[in-house]
Amino acid sequence: MRTRITALIALITLLCATVAFAAPTKLSQQGRLLDGDGTPLTGGHSLAFTLHDAETDGNEFWREERVVEFEAGYYSIILGTVTPLDDLLFAGGTVWMQLAVDGEELSPRQEV
Repeated sequence: MRTRITALIALITLLCATVAFAAPTKLSQQGRLLDGDGTPLTGGHSLAFTLHDAETDGNEFWREERVVEFEAGYYSIILGTVTPLDDLLFAGGTVWMQLAVDGEELSPRQEV
């Protein structure tokens, strides 16, 4: 009887772990962008989100590009829906996000 209970607990633990590891990582990103004159962006704009291993220079190891709708400069997006995010991307130390709007990179990068 004890062996069956132990085997059942092991099976349940394995199934739960499989489900937990199967869930893809998502990253919520919101912000407000203004143009050079301080006017909020409106309408659709091309955004490129990249992850890097350093605050400046360094290596890019993930990228997702999307056309995002802006309202009074505000946007909200869930990253990882087009280009999957792997938990291991965040296991190697500090990760920095770079944002490019319509091909123009913004700075500074933000720590994730």
